[in-house]
Amino acid sequence: MDALDKQNKAIIDVLKKSGRLSTRDIAKKSGVPAATVYKRMKKMEGEGIIEGYTVVLNQEKLGRETMAYMLIRTKPGADYTTMMDDITKHEEVEDIAAISGDFDIILKVRTSSMKELDHFIFNYLRKFPDVTQTQTLMVFRGGK
Repeated sequence: MDALDKQNKAIIDVLKKSGRLSTRDIAKKSGVPAATVYKRMKKMEGEGIIEGYTVVLNQEKLGRETMAYMLIRTKPGADYTTMMDDITKHEEVEDIAAISGDFDIILKVRTSSMKELDHFIFNYLRKFPDVTQTQTLMVFRGGK
């Protein structure tokens, strides 16, 4: 079985929208028989294609409406792997990645207010000795 044949892709498309559906509901939405859905999901889990199921939180209802992407430039030779590990420990940080280009790291940050974002940037992020520049890109719409 091709790991991502037409049926597996249909199952995955349904799961991406709602991972809590029953096998029967996934079958209805994907057009794949329920027994096949069950077997294929188990196989994809076993092969590591499906690594888990997650919850999508309503950030607005949690009081974390302010969202920004932050670009970080570090000094040449900086150990940004360790820096990324430290930054990830903060609850404001939703995602982090090392990137190419003019900056070295990108963060997705959510806070309850601009004041909280300001505090995170100036009282924490910019205190790293290897951080030479940050750029904050505020999100006005979208960004689930």
